[in-house]
Amino acid sequence: MAVLGILLAIFIFGMSIFVHELGHFLVAKWCGLKITSFSIGFGKALWKKTVNGVEYRLGFLPFGGYVALPQMLEGVLEDHEEYKDLPKIHPFKRMAVAVAGGIAVAVAAGVAVGAGGAARSASHPVPSLSPSKVCGSVPTTRTGVLLMSAQFRSSTDRCVPGATPRVYHIAN
Repeated sequence: MAVLGILLAIFIFGMSIFVHELGHFLVAKWCGLKITSFSIGFGKALWKKTVNGVEYRLGFLPFGGYVALPQMLEGVLEDHEEYKDLPKIHPFKRMAVAVAGGIAVAVAAGVAVGAGGAARSASHPVPSLSPSKVCGSVPTTRTGVLLMSAQFRSSTDRCVPGATPRVYHIAN
């Protein structure tokens, strides 16, 4: 069981890296930046493929990732002949690309927590409080409805021994 937990932790860590780098990648593409590579992991490439001028890589060391964006680094455009024709980018586009990874992870985490909560509530619905489940009986009157509250155990519908039911009257 411990091995399964370790594998799950590695998978979740890898997915968070992927989502983080994907956030940078998508916003950079949307802003029109030149992307030279998208890598999950560092070191020697276990797998790589070039599509439309972008090298997609899976690195040997799975401790992070990167999106290579020559326009994001000051001085790179002047130092390398192949990047001299690339336009400089607006500071707001630079900031958008920089924060996109963190925002992507936060959104993905929110979706995952929301989906997990929705799945949990669907599989474990909150029991309805009917008169038969309340300690004692629920008297009724012609002028309104009487409600009762009692302390319940979290795992059962029975009252806690010694709990005193409270009766509330709601008038019409």
